Amino acid sequence: MSKAQFPSVPKAPRNVAPEPSALLATLAYFSTFRHALTLEELVPFQQFLHQTSQQIQTVLADLMAQGWVGEAHGYYYLAGDEHLPFLRLDREQRAESWSAWISGATARLQALPFVSGLAISGSLSKGTQDECGDIDFFMVTPERRLWWCHAIQGRWRKLLSADRQKHFCINYRIAENALMIPRRDLFTATEIVFLKPVWNHDLFQRFWATNDWVRQFYPAWVPPESPLGPAASSSRARNRIERMLSGAFGDWGERVIHRMIMRRVESRTRWEMRRAWGMELTADVCKMNNADQSERTRLSCDLRIRRLEAEHHLHLVRWAWTLEMASEPEPRLQA
Repeated sequence: MSKAQFPSVPKAPRNVAPEPSALLATLAYFSTFRHALTLEELVPFQQFLHQTSQQIQTVLADLMAQGWVGEAHGYYYLAGDEHLPFLRLDREQRAESWSAWISGATARLQALPFVSGLAISGSLSKGTQDECGDIDFFMVTPERRLWWCHAIQGRWRKLLSADRQKHFCINYRIAENALMIPRRDLFTATEIVFLKPVWNHDLFQRFWATNDWVRQFYPAWVPPESPLGPAASSSRARNRIERMLSGAFGDWGERVIHRMIMRRVESRTRWEMRRAWGMELTADVCKMNNADQSERTRLSCDLRIRRLEAEHHLHLVRWAWTLEMASEPEPRLQA
């Protein structure tokens, strides 16, 4: 039988070492958010492995020589995502124009009762903003006053115009006694390490220390130091309301508000929908955001990596998306 009669044997994929695999996985993750990264960002925010700046530069140079990674204006991206650096420049410019709105929104929220700490989350925490974006806040409240905080801010927000309401999106509130985040996956870790405190930075130092599991995803990341200078003071009106709602009366009102909101949610949404949303309404946590975003991000990231592997005939090292949970992140409605 001649050689022409033998079927061709497919060439085995090229195995990629852990160091370049980690860089490619990081770029793939952020590409799902249309976000190119600088070298200064890759040092603390490379996922899974800790590499020095010099090591990352060496790996990047090799990846660019292979044609797997590109660079423009100091931003690195996967091959095929050449538009991302220009998109990021546009989004950064838009984020800068929102700085006054962020300062104004922060000042108004911290003047309201029962706000212990505020941090910017979402796109703005990464220094970018979309055309239809908003200001996402992560909020910490005193113990046993989370639902008073939720109710007061809800009533106050309704007084604002629809255009102004988008400046005050608070999808996640936790009490000071519940700083540990139970869901431990790459998406949650990313949101935690990118939080930008704008009120009570010292409290967020405690929050990051409590959630040091994020270093299993971001081993080189360290929390930013607290800024120097005097701590911001509360308004007289806020202090007066907090005194009025302290003690037994405030505790009773907290329980009543919590039960009312739980009943409203239970009557309007099925359990399956609450589970998909990742809704958590306990005494110490008010989480309204969509937990399915983590799964969608995982699938998009996996698809991007598979596309890269198929295009260049590679086999990358993979890491787990989720750590073992401290507790199951099922939807919780707790009296």
